[in-house]
Amino acid sequence: MLLAAGAFVLAFVSKLWSARFAAPRWNLADVACVALLVSFSAMRFEVGTDYLAYQVAYDRLDPAQDWWAQAQMYQQDLGYTLLALATRAMTDSPHAIFWVTSAIAIVPVYATLRKQSKDLPFAVLLYLLLCFYVAPFNIIRQGMAFGLVFWGYSFIKRSKTAFIVIALIAASLHSTAIIVAAIMFLGRLWKPRLWSTVVLFAGMGAVAGAIWTVPPVRALLESLNERYLEYIDSAQESGITVYIMMALFLLLAILIATSRENERPDWLAMILIGIALLIVSTQSPVALRAFNYFGLFVLLALPNSLLAHKHGTILRSGVLVGTAVYFAVYVNTFADLVPYQSYQ
Repeated sequence: MLLAAGAFVLAFVSKLWSARFAAPRWNLADVACVALLVSFSAMRFEVGTDYLAYQVAYDRLDPAQDWWAQAQMYQQDLGYTLLALATRAMTDSPHAIFWVTSAIAIVPVYATLRKQSKDLPFAVLLYLLLCFYVAPFNIIRQGMAFGLVFWGYSFIKRSKTAFIVIALIAASLHSTAIIVAAIMFLGRLWKPRLWSTVVLFAGMGAVAGAIWTVPPVRALLESLNERYLEYIDSAQESGITVYIMMALFLLLAILIATSRENERPDWLAMILIGIALLIVSTQSPVALRAFNYFGLFVLLALPNSLLAHKHGTILRSGVLVGTAVYFAVYVNTFADLVPYQSYQ
């Protein structure tokens, strides 16, 4: 929680600095906040289920050998393998890959919050307490991908080309990003209403267990990565944490939807699509991996909605208590996140 306190203070200083000097650009407090978040993530040692697998694969890479042959050999997306090879070529440090992946996962998220959030300190706290910060400890490549797609979406009104280019870069790191980007591109046109939300949730609930048995869906997933079918076919029933996530994010979505300051219905649409994926994940846990792409929009929609609410202080306090409990459940449920240890 010291990390959360430190990040909150630095984000608060950044907000005061920007207000005092009317400076929309980054300041020293922003740099310090990002440095703190990246350092804590990058300096972890054997924390997260992905850590050892990525460390071993990284150690085996040899930038002096044929890069293309090595990219074909490892069962990881091409962009990530080339990124790892480039990192190996620049430094012999065995920890360098975690600095690079942490920076790519965190900086785009913070940059988006810095640009679009009206309450940066609260948004940064939610980033930590809703566990979007620690999620990449267990899904390293996808963590980079959902950070980049989130950042790319911030350009979509001004430049759809920018969104597409950034999404393609993200897809080179984790192929799910291309499907998510397509859903976002279409989903942004949806103006959520109660009836359409009920239809979405009911429809996803009805097909939750069967969607992965549809031949075209299986063929699409296999074309992206053969291991996705292995994940689906070997998956066990979801635990209670998914139901807790579903309840929490549904409550947060209701807060956003009922606020007079809900000026971005497309953000709410993304959150509701994320909740629909949580419904699917109750029967097919693999869908849980895609939730983060959409759930991140809570970090923008909720702080902006509550800022001008007449009961905003009370509601923010309640949200912080609820998300702190959620954080405790999450980090103690998902494997190898605690205890935290560093290589220093």
